[in-house]
Amino acid sequence: MATQAKAKDSISALKSDAEQMAKDLSELTSAISSIGKEGGERLSEELVKKLEDQLDMVTTRISSLRGEMKVGAEKVDAHVKSNPYLYLLGAAGIGFFLGKMLPSLKQS
Repeated sequence: MATQAKAKDSISALKSDAEQMAKDLSELTSAISSIGKEGGERLSEELVKKLEDQLDMVTTRISSLRGEMKVGAEKVDAHVKSNPYLYLLGAAGIGFFLGKMLPSLKQS
């Protein structure tokens, strides 16, 4: 469970990083249009550098998240293998519950 919370936190952080990158890109684009042709080349170099830095940051974050997800999946797999009847019983209970709650598919 802690691994799932950590993965959700990582996904949230990744989402906020992407949102911040989009905001930064918007600000840089408006700055480029206001400066004009002369300053555009210098600013576009800065833009490229900043975007490369942010892309590296996002790539690193995705790699980290991928590793955390793999570790979490291995833990879940080990737990399911050590307690298969618990999960089988849970799946049966959920199936029974959904069968009672959802309308019958035989009507169509």
